[in-house]
Amino acid sequence: MLAVGSTKCRSSAVKDIEAVENLSHEYTAEKTQMKRGEQSTLCFRIAVLSGIVTPEKVSNYTHCKAIKIRGQGILDVEDGALTSLENVERLEINFNHLETIRRGMWHGLQKLTDLNLYENHIVKVEAHAFAEIPELSHLTLSGNEISEIRPDMWEEDNKLYSLSLYNNSIRNLSPGVFGKLKHLRTLDISGNLLMDIESGTFEGLGLNNLYIRRNRLTELRADMWQGLDRKMLGILSVENNLIQHIENQCFSSLPQLGSLFLSHNPLGQITIEMFDKTSLRFLYLISTGLTKLNRGLFVDSLSSVEDLRLDDNDLELTPDIFQGLTDLTFLHMKNCNISDIRPEFWNGLESLMFLYLGQNRIESIRSRTFQNLHGVHKLDLEANQIRYLEPQSLSGLRRITNLNLKHNDLSTLNQDIFNADDFPDTDGHPFMLNLDLEGNPIICDQALDWMIGQDWLSQWYLSKVTCADHPDMTLQEYLKCYTCGPSS
Repeated sequence: MLAVGSTKCRSSAVKDIEAVENLSHEYTAEKTQMKRGEQSTLCFRIAVLSGIVTPEKVSNYTHCKAIKIRGQGILDVEDGALTSLENVERLEINFNHLETIRRGMWHGLQKLTDLNLYENHIVKVEAHAFAEIPELSHLTLSGNEISEIRPDMWEEDNKLYSLSLYNNSIRNLSPGVFGKLKHLRTLDISGNLLMDIESGTFEGLGLNNLYIRRNRLTELRADMWQGLDRKMLGILSVENNLIQHIENQCFSSLPQLGSLFLSHNPLGQITIEMFDKTSLRFLYLISTGLTKLNRGLFVDSLSSVEDLRLDDNDLELTPDIFQGLTDLTFLHMKNCNISDIRPEFWNGLESLMFLYLGQNRIESIRSRTFQNLHGVHKLDLEANQIRYLEPQSLSGLRRITNLNLKHNDLSTLNQDIFNADDFPDTDGHPFMLNLDLEGNPIICDQALDWMIGQDWLSQWYLSKVTCADHPDMTLQEYLKCYTCGPSS
């Protein structure tokens, strides 16, 4: 028999029965709030010991609200076997060998809201397979071998809120296939074999989030979104497809679209017409084959972007290229083959707070390169080839708190890289600076003595820097050792 403790389920007889602390943040939070002495009703990993689930194998768990049956070689669930589990709200049968999903498997699960069948071998979902679960709101069928989705899988009065079909073998979706899912807000059809999305596929849906990552789409057209509630969709992810073409005004029917993820597609170029009539806040274009951004691209429709990610492209920057991005806060351009940066590149970026330029080919920073970026808090220049920072090269960075210069070729750092006039209230230096010089061939000599006693420099970061001329000493140790080095 199963002995139940006050905060988790225990068994001395059955080794496979154990508490699953991390089944869900929601359930874990509920568990910690349980009163002392109250019977635990959460988070079993129950031992069914392979084969077919029968009523006898679950009879000890009728009080549970959440049950997890993981990796036990389950082949099937006998019709009606779970009828006694009338209190279950969440059921996970993961990493087993289920092949067919039938209506009778779930008989009696009147309170079930979350059904997770991740990583089985499901090939077929029969008609009305979930009709016995009236309260079902979250359904996960990811990691299976489903090749067909049909309208008869769903009931007219269903309450499904999220549906994950990630990592299956779906090649086609017929128009209206999800039409009965009136309450659906999140749909994930990533990791399938879709080459196209027919017009009307999402007819009648009021989605907030749509994920079509890791398929075989080659283009995006406006008619793909036909029938979607235009007031609802906020997130669209089509990353890791084969997209080479985006139709003009492709997203114009989605005025609430705030996040568009296009990364890891061979786009080659983007034009302002593609994004006409959008109000995007997050635009991800990582590894999309971009080489040049046309001037004026970010005016009008894209002027609302706050987070722009252009990493892993071979970019040629030109003056005023980001003009119009008045709300931009994050700009990512890591590994973009950039060798030269100039102050005119940043014109118009008055709201920028985080600038990432790591893993490029920058060798030096000219004076006043960042003179117009008064709001930047973090500047990331990691893993470039920087050997020299000119006087006042960081002039204009009035709010800088994090300067990442890791893994460059700097041997020294002069005090005059900042403009004292930028910091009138702190004696000409930043209030507090996390200066990361780790991985540089820093020579610890009198040229760095200006750092001695400077409490505004984070000592933790200085302790990570090894002196190239004293391999057994850190920069922090050198600055504390007044009798060491040539300046003693």
